[in-house]
Amino acid sequence: MKEIIIAKRYAKAALQCLKPNDYKVVSKEVYDLRLFFDKNPQIQKYISSPMIKKEEKISLFNSIIEEYNYKDFWNRTFNIIISKQRSDIIPFFLKMLDILLIDALDQLHIDLILAHEQDSHIVDLIEDKLSDILGRRVVSNIIIDDNIIGGFIGITQNQIVDASVKSQLNRFMKRSKV
Repeated sequence: MKEIIIAKRYAKAALQCLKPNDYKVVSKEVYDLRLFFDKNPQIQKYISSPMIKKEEKISLFNSIIEEYNYKDFWNRTFNIIISKQRSDIIPFFLKMLDILLIDALDQLHIDLILAHEQDSHIVDLIEDKLSDILGRRVVSNIIIDDNIIGGFIGITQNQIVDASVKSQLNRFMKRSKV
């Protein structure tokens, strides 16, 4: 609980270092960083280790953010967090900053699972429909999964919109058994 409170303070301070026109790109970078840490828990253990030198941790972060548009912002932010020996709060910090940016942009990150690649016009139509359903502008991360046959599944941190052919067939089968 203490880590969350501290992470929220750092996130609020980081947000104040940004201009509103920076929010959109930084929000995408936060989302990418969160996915990176979720997929690589060993990196979090490494940077949280008191046995690893500050310089090594900063070097690791610099390699992660090398291609980012706001790498100076990230470099300063991670330098402060690491210098204060708070590396353990980084996942919480990223989550809090993501929440603050999403609120500021009135948008929602969503994993959009599709059966196969779609052209951008179709993805835009799906995002518009999801925006109507969820009440916020949707920014999607496209994932291809041929197990859903067709349609799409939209997953946020706390909601699932399942418009896949597979789920519709399953619902039809349940209704027809009655």
